Amino acid sequence: MIDNIVFILEEKSAKALLENMLPRLFHEINYNIQYITFSGKQDLLKNIEGKILGWKVPNTLFFVLCDKDNDDCIELKQKLLSKCRNHSSEQQSVIRIACRELETFYLGDLEAVENALNARDIKRHQLNKNCRNPDEMQGKPSDYLNQLTGNAYQKTAGSREIGKHIQLEVGINKSTCFNYFISALKNLRN
Repeated sequence: MIDNIVFILEEKSAKALLENMLPRLFHEINYNIQYITFSGKQDLLKNIEGKILGWKVPNTLFFVLCDKDNDDCIELKQKLLSKCRNHSSEQQSVIRIACRELETFYLGDLEAVENALNARDIKRHQLNKNCRNPDEMQGKPSDYLNQLTGNAYQKTAGSREIGKHIQLEVGINKSTCFNYFISALKNLRN
């Protein structure tokens, strides 16, 4: 039985997204939700074991969200799983990787971006190559999102607003990674 979910995140923008998205997803469930944010992926990889080892609250699930950046997705997930399992024999953990960056999730739902940032005419780009399958795009999704929004997107404030609008139904978002992420969250409701 899970009573507590601890989201282990590499940056504050992921926390801003979740704080505004999770109440819509878990409105009927009374989980104790906490966040541990790091100052980037290297900080997370260096310190995650200590955070989990020091966690003494029973019935806790650790949910790790990390950017892929230029890493191999499978190797990164295995590294994170091993760090969680080494110090959390009684606790459960879920690892999800954002292929390439968190902003990939946003490029997969440009209607949410348009509504959140009051950006005009953004959703029409959903069929463009970089937004049709944002997990496969070359370059930095954050740079492309800034370009699309005319620099209206600011990492933390933008994530906070997009979290209020991003679609939570699996399959609507064009990012496969986001759909895996949402599926994992929805599985916690069962």
